[in-house]
Amino acid sequence: MPKIVRANATAIAEGFPAHWRRACGYRLDRLAREDTVFDLAKFVVGSEGTLAVATGALVDLVPKPSRTVIAVGHFTSVAGAIDATQDALACDPAAVELMDRTILDLSRRKIEYAASRRSCAAEIERGAPRPRQR
Repeated sequence: MPKIVRANATAIAEGFPAHWRRACGYRLDRLAREDTVFDLAKFVVGSEGTLAVATGALVDLVPKPSRTVIAVGHFTSVAGAIDATQDALACDPAAVELMDRTILDLSRRKIEYAASRRSCAAEIERGAPRPRQR
């Protein structure tokens, strides 16, 4: 693989599309950078399972927590949400997720998510506390 990437480094550098969101996909540009060590894991992870098959796995399971809490923060900007991440990390969360306006708008177009939206609306109508703006 490193030989193939080196042989095509110019084509990758000149032809790899510039995307605003760099969370997934075949990250050929990462493999072709000369300032990094070749890391096949970065390439495979970005392919979301389309480039590799696991034939076995060893996992170290942990007990399920006795309680699960979800905190939802609403922010007027992505920068504000990112700034608040440090506060969230201080609480030792199992996960922190950012959903920006683009993701929310795209989910609104998917009929598969309609039931989830109705459920959230019903919670608000029943008097669940409204989220505070930050």
